[in-house]
Amino acid sequence: MQRMRTFAGWLIEGLERAFHDGRNPLIKGVSRAEFEALPVKERIEIRALATQHRMQLLSTSGVLFGLLFTAAGLFYTARSLDATQEGQITERYTRAIAQIGSDTLEGRVGAIYALERISRDSPRDQQTVVDVLATYLRERSPKKGKDPHSPADIQAALAVIARNKPAGTPPPTGPPWSAQHWVNLSGIRATGLTLVNADLSGADLTGTDFGNRETIKKADGSIWWVRSFLDHANLSYADVGFSTWIRVSLSGANLTGANFGGSDLTNIDFSGARLLGANLSGAKVRYANLDGADLTGVDLGGVDFTGTRFRGADLTGAKWPSDQGRIDLRDADLSGAKGVPSEDVLKKIALMNDKTRL
Repeated sequence: MQRMRTFAGWLIEGLERAFHDGRNPLIKGVSRAEFEALPVKERIEIRALATQHRMQLLSTSGVLFGLLFTAAGLFYTARSLDATQEGQITERYTRAIAQIGSDTLEGRVGAIYALERISRDSPRDQQTVVDVLATYLRERSPKKGKDPHSPADIQAALAVIARNKPAGTPPPTGPPWSAQHWVNLSGIRATGLTLVNADLSGADLTGTDFGNRETIKKADGSIWWVRSFLDHANLSYADVGFSTWIRVSLSGANLTGANFGGSDLTNIDFSGARLLGANLSGAKVRYANLDGADLTGVDLGGVDFTGTRFRGADLTGAKWPSDQGRIDLRDADLSGAKGVPSEDVLKKIALMNDKTRL
């Protein structure tokens, strides 16, 4: 505002000088005495032109003043709108935080989706929302339970995080995995999930329990094993070490560089998944499906592949152990897999039986 006052003062001062200058603004270098010596007709014409010139100056200055104050009005209107919107977002955030502690499941789920809307309306608050929901999951996810499916609020919070990775998050690389986490989901427990196309790349998922051990008895008496579905998810460079992911479907998922070291991956579906450079050392990958998976450069040290299927998988450049018994291939099916060592070499480094297919 001070700059606008300065500009207005300068403009008025300039106009006053133009009106009261001792020289005629239309005839430079001519004194008033010389002007008075001109013929009457010429003086009248010059005065008429001078008056017209002054009127044009006044008109122009009026337009300039109008534009100036219009611009000022728009500027302050925009500032006011920004302040109003900021206040509304703060109010919405406060209400959502209060509601997420509701005693009702519906209230908590509503609060979770309200936070998602805030993160989309205010990009700078995206990381804050992710951190709040991650804390909620670590505190509220059930540590034990017989329910085959996680409560709706747990599933909703995971889904919101998985589809709202904050803009500007650096692309993950690894190892070390611990240096790049944008969300801490370590130690949470969730079962019966459906998070297709989720993006948890670079997330901290150490010690998580996504194991589906429960069954559902159907009306006809048949038993159905509960599974979680993370098909086509992006878990590249995620840290999933020492976790339990029993009966999880990761078909077609991007698991490039992910750390599954020491995890229980029994009955997991890795079909068509990309595990380039992933770490499976010490993991239990028993009775899993690795058909068509890309295992290029994967660390296979100490892995238990009992009963696992590798049909059409690519193991080119995989890091096979060098010691006897460091990998368990009993009942495994490696028929059609690429990059598998010869049978003579496998006999020296792997546990096999008559049901192992090469």
